[in-house]
Amino acid sequence: MTALATALVNWSALGKIILVGLIGGVGLVLVFGLGVYAFERFESARSLGAKILDATVIALVGVLCVGAVVVGIIAMANPSHSSSSSKEKKAAAVVQRAD
Repeated sequence: MTALATALVNWSALGKIILVGLIGGVGLVLVFGLGVYAFERFESARSLGAKILDATVIALVGVLCVGAVVVGIIAMANPSHSSSSSKEKKAAAVVQRAD
């Protein structure tokens, strides 16, 4: 059974996907949290300089979050790095050997 799973699953690619998902997910949440914190500070800021700084942080966070969503949608819509035909042939060969 281990040979079947090894031939069907590209463990290297799966590890990269999990790592990028964790980094992207945690990083995006932290950046969004920074934006929420800057928004709270913006509302209570008294000086013009602090308001400008907080507004700049809010704008940058907004651009980063929207950019991350756009990059994710483009990555899902354009699977240019997959070679499914060779993977399907390997999987079919393994399934035939298992029978």
